[in-house]
Amino acid sequence: MKKGLGTVLLCLLVLLGCGRQGKQASLADKSREVVTMHGFHMVQTELGIKKYTIDAEEANINSRIKLISFKTVKTKYYDKEKEIADLKSNTGVIHTETNDIEVRGGVILRTTDGSRLETESLSWSSSRNKLNTQAFVKVFRGDNVMSGYGLESDLLLENVTIKKVSTRISDLETFKDKDKK
Repeated sequence: MKKGLGTVLLCLLVLLGCGRQGKQASLADKSREVVTMHGFHMVQTELGIKKYTIDAEEANINSRIKLISFKTVKTKYYDKEKEIADLKSNTGVIHTETNDIEVRGGVILRTTDGSRLETESLSWSSSRNKLNTQAFVKVFRGDNVMSGYGLESDLLLENVTIKKVSTRISDLETFKDKDKK
């Protein structure tokens, strides 16, 4: 009987201790200020004009460190309310102070003119309006393929710089300046 009562008292003390400690930790520990959302949708605007939308299977919003992390991400980019590109990746983060975006895993960016970029990691600098990666990358434009390591480009993949490049050009007409026609 004493052994059973001792076990019950020990369990009660542990439960009471955990309850108090849990409440104190949740109020005092600011690093736990993370909100998880399933079926996340975000619209970024500038002066009321839509710049991009992000849809994710799951998002973790940490206001303390000004970061939103995503799982299974689909992003659409707009220019004057018209969609100009879409991006898919396994994960991503947005730095809410700068609106810089980093995505990883199975990254595919497609532009409305049919160009496509494939890589494993890609960053978007909002202040510079530039895409950047140090990873292996392939850029498809028509039948032409550029590949290499390291990339800097505009969002439409019109001004692409690949640092260590390998290129296969099968249709030279695709690279001619459209204004000179």
